[in-house]
Amino acid sequence: MDLRSKALLGVDIGSHSIKIIESRRTYGGIVLSNFGIQEIDQRGRQMVADRRSLIVSAIRNLLDGRRIKTRRCVCALGGSQVIIRRILLPLIPEKEWPQAIAWEARNQTHRPLEECLYSYRILGRAQDRDGLEKNAVLLAIVPEEEVLSLLSICREAGLEPVALTVTALALWNLLQRDPLRNADVSVHMDIGAEATQMLFLREGQLQFIREILTGGQAVTDALIGSVVSEAARLDLDEGLAEGLKKELGIPPQEETAPITHEGKQISPPQIAAMMRPALERLLTEIQRSFEYYHEQFGVTPLQGVTLSGGGALLKNLVPFLAQGLGTRVEKLDSLKTLQAAPGIPRSLLQEMAPHLATAIGLSLQPAPQIDLLPARMKRERKMKGLRLLVKAAAISAVLSVAFLFLMAQVQTYYYRNALEGRKIELSNLSALVKEWERMAGIKDATARKLEVYQELVLREPMMHGILKEISRLTPREIQLTEISYGKGRLLRLKGLAFSSQGPERVLARYMASMESSPFFKDVDLYSAKEMGGYSMRASQFELGLSLK
Repeated sequence: MDLRSKALLGVDIGSHSIKIIESRRTYGGIVLSNFGIQEIDQRGRQMVADRRSLIVSAIRNLLDGRRIKTRRCVCALGGSQVIIRRILLPLIPEKEWPQAIAWEARNQTHRPLEECLYSYRILGRAQDRDGLEKNAVLLAIVPEEEVLSLLSICREAGLEPVALTVTALALWNLLQRDPLRNADVSVHMDIGAEATQMLFLREGQLQFIREILTGGQAVTDALIGSVVSEAARLDLDEGLAEGLKKELGIPPQEETAPITHEGKQISPPQIAAMMRPALERLLTEIQRSFEYYHEQFGVTPLQGVTLSGGGALLKNLVPFLAQGLGTRVEKLDSLKTLQAAPGIPRSLLQEMAPHLATAIGLSLQPAPQIDLLPARMKRERKMKGLRLLVKAAAISAVLSVAFLFLMAQVQTYYYRNALEGRKIELSNLSALVKEWERMAGIKDATARKLEVYQELVLREPMMHGILKEISRLTPREIQLTEISYGKGRLLRLKGLAFSSQGPERVLARYMASMESSPFFKDVDLYSAKEMGGYSMRASQFELGLSLK
């Protein structure tokens, strides 16, 4: 099934709001046909069960309020539970990638890998610190319970997830459409309510991802309290502080004249002083991330920063960061290469574009390379697509048969009289009868050959029992990569032996256990070669053994 042929929703479930973008693919490019933002009621956010119901309610209200009929969606996972790493693998054959990546995934998470879902994307060739060429892989790992929870929320809200990726990949998908000009090394920061996602890119390729736990909510929290002036006193709760933040932003140093808010006079320098600890904390965390990136990758200084997320809407944030970081900073133009459908208020969409960046990135790629949907759901999706294809083929076949039947009826009408005058030509059917007899003979001969083939197949060994015996005898230190069966009842086994004390010992014990099996005999070691690139000593081997 071609997922691109239908409308698709990008659904970004944040800590404070739900963002949805509806996109359609046309011959003229991607068109944004609807969008919406719905705040999540924060009164019950402390309780997990309450928050779940609040999210479901917010999604439903957003879909109903914006009259969005599309239900197929791509969602994203984010937060501290999501592990995203760029790893380097040796230049091994492609068929060995899954096994090597699974090994690396186990080393990247403290949880058992069986309790997690992971997906990866091959980025291409890259050099390590020693200048050796390797395969760069982007790996994402997330607890399975997080995936199932998000999928349950989507279903309860009436959505149909067709893919599930991570927030950083959705942003990268958007950044690739409009990279920062004249910047070989750049950073994109998506400033959310509770956290800021940082993506470090070099020549358009994602190199490093980091999340810092400071966002727009930290500025709001810094404003909660009493603002006292000579004329009045204003007590700010969270709601008033959020409103004041959106109205004033970061007051410039030259702005000293009192302003009126909620009918009371407020001093801008006093507001700036209250904001400064949170802003300085954000700036410090960003600078530390820059320093860590330089230490790890040893690249030239950063040449630009782009911003997205609700926090990017804070007035005067761009000049504040540009001054503090010493580099150019600009808001990401999420809509630069996209079109808006007629009736969509382009000015409002442009104003809210930073807030919608992740949702836009999700809606642009219906089949992301990193897809964390459970394998069962992926199979069901493929089967659903196959059933639709079969159904379409069946309908096409029925229409074709109906058309041919109609044409046959027309031809029968015109040729009926001519057929009566040519009955004498029926004698020519004798040739057809002879051909039929010849084909019948071929059919009988084929049937006899089939019986012989079936008898030969039945004489072959019961491979199920043999494979079961191999599985029983193979220890955890041995990983088989290939099993082949050839003439003379000969089996060939290829694989890797791992041991910190010496893989040759593991291999010797393995051959001895094979020799003692009632199924095998004549166990020979064809080849053994020590391999690098693993966390312990490893040896690649090939064994030959005969069936008894």
